[in-house]
Amino acid sequence: MRMDYFETSLFPGVYFEDSYVLGVDERPGEVRFLIDAVLEQTHPQYTEPGPDEQYCYREGNLVFPAVRRLRWISRTFAESIDKDGSVDYGNIDTFTIEGDTYRLSGDWGELEIVSETPKFILGHQTA
Repeated sequence: MRMDYFETSLFPGVYFEDSYVLGVDERPGEVRFLIDAVLEQTHPQYTEPGPDEQYCYREGNLVFPAVRRLRWISRTFAESIDKDGSVDYGNIDTFTIEGDTYRLSGDWGELEIVSETPKFILGHQTA
């Protein structure tokens, strides 16, 4: 049965649709999305948004471990440059789950990943 990520308990208090993809790191057996994530009020790290922000944003990694299959349906990575000069690749517009298959899409592209259960880790981690 296919479901949206928010219908599960995998990512409590994280709202991906308005989060910004800053990059995708593909490694043998792992895929990481570096994200400027929207934290909802229910998230333990939530703080009130700044005066120029609509949401509470925190940088983090959406990690897909033990990847058995990765299939890019499209790979566009259309850059968006913010007024402060920072670059992002849009949002995660869709994120569905069916068993151990995860399908994500946005301005950056669309991919399907078969992996163990993904996790979201706050903070910038490159290793």
